[in-house]
Amino acid sequence: MKKRQLTTILPDILVAICCITSIGFSIIESRVNTDAHHWGLMYANAADLNRGLIPYKEIFIQYGYLTTLIQSLSLNIFGNTVVSVGIITGVFYSANIYLSYCLWRKILNKWPSALSSVLMFLVHGYIIYPWSNYFSYTFFLISLLFLTALPQKRYQYLLAGVFFALSFLARQSIFPLAPIYLYFLLIYIASEEDKRKLHIINIGMFHVGMVGIVGTFLLYIFRESAFEDWINQSFVIKEFYKGFLTPKVLLNFLRSITLPFTSDGRLSLYSLVFFNALVIFSRIGFLVGSKKIKEFKEQVRDLDNALFLFSSVTLFGYLQSLHIYEIFRLQSSSSLGFGLLIFSLCKLSKRFEQWQRIALVVPFVSLFLYLFQTLLFHQTSSVYNPWNSALLVTHELKQPENIEMLRNKMYDEKTRIYYQTLAKTISSYDCKLEYLVNFTKNSYVPLLSKSFERVQRSPFYDGSLSNIVFKDEQDKISQLFIQGKAILITPEITGIPENYRLSGNEADK
Repeated sequence: MKKRQLTTILPDILVAICCITSIGFSIIESRVNTDAHHWGLMYANAADLNRGLIPYKEIFIQYGYLTTLIQSLSLNIFGNTVVSVGIITGVFYSANIYLSYCLWRKILNKWPSALSSVLMFLVHGYIIYPWSNYFSYTFFLISLLFLTALPQKRYQYLLAGVFFALSFLARQSIFPLAPIYLYFLLIYIASEEDKRKLHIINIGMFHVGMVGIVGTFLLYIFRESAFEDWINQSFVIKEFYKGFLTPKVLLNFLRSITLPFTSDGRLSLYSLVFFNALVIFSRIGFLVGSKKIKEFKEQVRDLDNALFLFSSVTLFGYLQSLHIYEIFRLQSSSSLGFGLLIFSLCKLSKRFEQWQRIALVVPFVSLFLYLFQTLLFHQTSSVYNPWNSALLVTHELKQPENIEMLRNKMYDEKTRIYYQTLAKTISSYDCKLEYLVNFTKNSYVPLLSKSFERVQRSPFYDGSLSNIVFKDEQDKISQLFIQGKAILITPEITGIPENYRLSGNEADK
């Protein structure tokens, strides 16, 4: 292979290495994490869908049917285990790194685009939850690829609408629609009079694709008589989170962006990403808002269109972290801003002499070294729990025995014995009781035995949430306790309803 050819494909190889490594890390995280609440919820939803239960009507799906569907398919491909939902989520996240690279190629050369992908990987190397963010962002990035494809064709807008609809069905967030509409407005203003009609047709094709997919989903929900449940779980449930969106929370959100004083440089980097995107967005927006339409038409280029779209996506993506400002949410909504940051640095470097460019590169290289050094085995804003290097290379971590869904999960002895004992205790009531009620936040609990019926649609129980979404559940649970038909799993002894059977305790009332 010629040296020139090797230099050409090296950026692609570098991005591929990041993607493959990310998948490997995600598999490790899927095996060693101890988060039973988030991981158990997503696994339970997928397993229930495979059992033939009706989405929303019989399954609590808070973040999007498509995520549950994809994860349910992963159980058939990789095995009916919790690790499987982590594997498929890791695959989608690695796809996000590659798709971002493809989008950055529209504003940068190969090497700067590849460095942007490396930066994205180093900031958040692997998944921490099997969450809908990762899936939704994949479809959204594909939609952006079709929107920015050149030359623009009607079918590309149709496909952009289709993939945007898939993005919505994976998480059911409407925030990403705002930057797309701003992009449509920009293109319309920048178009010549004779091309505006064509642009309107293209926008129409986008909506045909979007409405077609969402409409098909709604027909399915209507057919299953689950429309009201979908509304409650997707939109009414937001009442449950209103307490998070207080003035104090909003001030903390703004403070997190403007004053990111933290020991972890990742959040500080995202503040730079925000303000850089804001400058790019404002520059183009000011040109449009100044009413110098003729001047704007003469100056605007495909590059400006892409920059405006990417900066819009980056800025509106921060709204996904409005109530909880954390890296994994930003990474699956605003990470296109890494490419914009490197774009600005490349532009800035051209104004300096060669020796000044070297000085400009030093802090950037230092950032890469810092992120690489803290990628693993450190508590950062990008991990749920840091990996224990000593445990990973020893044989102290083992999987629980005879629990199918926890196959290939690795726990320390204390946690392993806990699950084995709990599963055995629950199974001892198989022939005595019909139902299991879980009052803990551990979403694995209802799945430790397949012999019990579940009155809960959610694998965990929350009284406030139940009052909003499942108003009939508490009455049903109370009746089961009165009739002595249910086993109750609870984290505490106080406040337990009468006529219960308590698992994991010597008391048996």
